[in-house]
Amino acid sequence: MRESLLTGLLAAPPNRASPRPTVVVWTKRLCNALVGELKLTADALELPGEDVTLIVYTAPADSPEQEKLDFLSRWAGGVPPPGTADLSTEPVPKT
Repeated sequence: MRESLLTGLLAAPPNRASPRPTVVVWTKRLCNALVGELKLTADALELPGEDVTLIVYTAPADSPEQEKLDFLSRWAGGVPPPGTADLSTEPVPKT
């Protein structure tokens, strides 16, 4: 298994006065209506003494999952990816 993204960020020597954050890594499978199944690596950073967990989902570079994430990021940005229909709708007025 590759090194955790968050573990790499926390590689600095720990401060002995405070406990180290906990990093948990697992694989997450998601299903999206546009691109189908996505198999992503999930890195969770649990901060000691806080009720906060940061979860980062990543895909290996040049993988089919990365291509699907790239497609979704372009589509969500309002620019239809090349070769697809424009699925945008009229903006909803703010009330």
